[in-house]
Amino acid sequence: MTDDELKIKFFDNLLCAFQLSSETIKAWGETTQLDKVVEECAELIVALQHSKTRTLDTRTVASEIADVLVMSMCAARVIGVDAVVDEMGKKLIRLKGRLETTRPKADAELQEKYVQAKELATEMESRYRKELAKTEELRRMLTEVKGISIDVPEENEKSVNKLSDSEKIGPKKKIARKSR
Repeated sequence: MTDDELKIKFFDNLLCAFQLSSETIKAWGETTQLDKVVEECAELIVALQHSKTRTLDTRTVASEIADVLVMSMCAARVIGVDAVVDEMGKKLIRLKGRLETTRPKADAELQEKYVQAKELATEMESRYRKELAKTEELRRMLTEVKGISIDVPEENEKSVNKLSDSEKIGPKKKIARKSR
């Protein structure tokens, strides 16, 4: 089932529960229906609490959520649908505001991690360059003193300059002795 199909089915079920709520109130009375809402909420709480200490039983939790949603429609009829709709609007606006203030915080944390990673990459490149300079100096000294040659292909140095900061790592060195 696609996400859109699932949304349609969900809202169709809520609409059906809302339509049936007036009949259930007529059949069993307002007080009984409000007591049933409390009972269903308690059962959902128990199911969710059990999921903290055991493996989540999704079927049980889903069943309790469905019970709460259906019975909430009855409670909305008893309390007054207009008042519930107004309060839902306020809650949704508040939630949207909270999400908007949370996103910049998450974006700032991500930006900070990016800056830290960039600084680390720069530091690693600097260390690599220092080690490369030391290797070049050792190569020069060994060539002068003992006639030993260290082959460092030029394309390795060129390819390092083409890499992005996060990709720069030292090329593998090949050490070979010159025959005398």
